[in-house]
Amino acid sequence: MSEALAPTKIALGEHVPNRVIFKNYLQARCAGFVQVDAVRVAGVSEFIAPACSAGNLVSGGPHVGDMGSFTNTSFLFNHIALEHEVVFLEHIPHLREHFVHPCDVSGGVYRTPEEAGASSI
Repeated sequence: MSEALAPTKIALGEHVPNRVIFKNYLQARCAGFVQVDAVRVAGVSEFIAPACSAGNLVSGGPHVGDMGSFTNTSFLFNHIALEHEVVFLEHIPHLREHFVHPCDVSGGVYRTPEEAGASSI
């Protein structure tokens, strides 16, 4: 199966439920862009595992889902701690009222949060 998939690079992550599935795609060498959704994979620890596993093998960035404030922080982890290149980050503003400090996007650029935490009420 991996031989059939390997020539085709797949962008994945929005619906991948755990780090084991990410590992399978990476080992098959068919993941071209990894976009881990921390909410779907059950939190920060499960987010870090595939982000670290992807390393510099493939491009990546967190999937926003409905947690833009958390995703902004996880993107900083990818960029600073793992030295991933800056590519893009989704912005889905429809849940802003559910955050104490919603993410700040101006001029098409996420602003680094100055408040600690994920800003959830």
